[in-house]
Amino acid sequence: MAYYPREERETLLLFDELQLQFKFRSTSPKHIERLMEIGEVTNTYTDDDGLIIDVEGYLSPAQVRFYGTTSEKQSDHMAKMRSRRLND
Repeated sequence: MAYYPREERETLLLFDELQLQFKFRSTSPKHIERLMEIGEVTNTYTDDDGLIIDVEGYLSPAQVRFYGTTSEKQSDHMAKMRSRRLND
């Protein structure tokens, strides 16, 4: 099956208040690779060829960082970059 189509790829982070950790799930190849390096992986899903196409697991709060709000110039730049990626 290979990777999911581009429009179906996503990475989700959910914070569990009781366990005080983030749960993740990703179908994005770049994110899968990084999360497998730094996270506590609990499940992986593979295609028929053995390629990992979906991953689930946990991250500690110290492994997740939220950044402040972006300036208008940064927001415009990011919007242009997203548009370029989606239209390529």
